[in-house]
Amino acid sequence: MTQLFSSNMLREIRGLPGARHSFVKQLCASGATEERLRYQISAGIEHLPQSLALSIGDRLSSLDNRRFFQGLSELATARVLQRGDWTLDAPSSNGFQAVRPSGMPVNVLVLSFIHAGALDLDRLRVDKLEQTLGRVSARTRFVVSVQRWLPQDFRAEPVRQAVELWLREVEAGRWKSRYAAYEDDSVSLEFGLVGKLSDPVRASGEQAAPLLTLGPFGGANAMSAIESKVVQELDRQRISPQGHQPVLVSVVGDRPWGLPHNTLQAFFYGKPRWIQTSWEPGVPEWEACLSREAEPCLYKDPLYQGVIGTLLLHRSAPDRMDLGGAAWSNPFAPVPLSAPEVPLDSIAAYTKDEERPVLRRFSGAKHVSIGGSLP
Repeated sequence: MTQLFSSNMLREIRGLPGARHSFVKQLCASGATEERLRYQISAGIEHLPQSLALSIGDRLSSLDNRRFFQGLSELATARVLQRGDWTLDAPSSNGFQAVRPSGMPVNVLVLSFIHAGALDLDRLRVDKLEQTLGRVSARTRFVVSVQRWLPQDFRAEPVRQAVELWLREVEAGRWKSRYAAYEDDSVSLEFGLVGKLSDPVRASGEQAAPLLTLGPFGGANAMSAIESKVVQELDRQRISPQGHQPVLVSVVGDRPWGLPHNTLQAFFYGKPRWIQTSWEPGVPEWEACLSREAEPCLYKDPLYQGVIGTLLLHRSAPDRMDLGGAAWSNPFAPVPLSAPEVPLDSIAAYTKDEERPVLRRFSGAKHVSIGGSLP
């Protein structure tokens, strides 16, 4: 097999005028960090079957950043699966074929994402929301989760009025849940109670300020891009010659996604019937029971019952070829992805509550190296 970063390739790439934006040009630069990254990629390639190694190596030689990162994403996904004792097979248009430890063939669909530049945060709108909600009369603190970023013409007063109404219902005993939401065409906020209603948090006559949970900024755009691309590629795969095969989706970003757990949970599973959290020793820290009722989410859609699960991966740091992330199993698939099949953290069903799947977090490695062994 031809060496990926041969001396001839390094000389040619370094001699190219411009192209500083190119990942390959940056990777081929002289320096200890670049040399280490090239070594890790080459070591990872050597562990692949020849046909898959040639396909991925071709993409990793491209000056086109999207093509290069697709190759790197396929290499990363392949190495994660190999650590879970999967057998890799031939390449496909957007990924490769693989065989699960159980012997089941699976089509691995790899979707790569290069994030835009650094996101600018507008603190003025955040401060405005926090100050306005600080005037809410309440006997307990509450948290606010910004699900969609605030528009420039954001008006916080209607939100304050809605929160006061909600808290009146809570204090009168007419609101049984600890959560509420506020949505209009441009704003999406979620609220949750903290502590006990009988525990005042300020002196008499003062207002109870919220504990404000923000972000992540740009998370809505990232989630929208993921949802659009996943559905588009799954539809394309469904009508392909491999459409009858089970599918594992691998979504790979060039940096951490920063997406909150509840946003991903809603995308994959919809709204759970109940959630239970605990910090007691020996008790699972998080469990969620899923409803079997139809609702708009990926895993409950009959068209995507062949999806056994999704890997949500990211490159941990720019100076390392390590991957972080987690696996999200589809409990509604005929044979769901199981926690032992992926070395990273995973969300998977472990039991049922009246025939409804109950999810639990399973701990795994925090990072997987493309070229070396598990840390």
